[in-house]
Amino acid sequence: MKKFYKCPPTDLRCHQPMERASVMYDVSYTYNGGTVIDGEWYDGYEVPPPLIAPGYAIIGIGVGLQLNASPPYATGVLVPLSKVKDRPYLDDSGVWKRKEE
Repeated sequence: MKKFYKCPPTDLRCHQPMERASVMYDVSYTYNGGTVIDGEWYDGYEVPPPLIAPGYAIIGIGVGLQLNASPPYATGVLVPLSKVKDRPYLDDSGVWKRKEE
């Protein structure tokens, strides 16, 4: 059975840009070989979706994941939900969606 290091969600609720803001948030990841944290062996990290203020969404996951970080993180652009066009986004529900125009 796999063992994951449990992390709290990244809290982005204090970020409420008028137009857009670059953000980083921790993500879950399973390593091929595993990792040692505080002297214990883990298969990876388990991180809930980031906390986002109602009315805002993350779009455009930057250049990819930074897997050498502990825990790994993704980059994205936080925008008001009204600015989201026809592209995938992550809102305060924690589920990736696509806006229907």
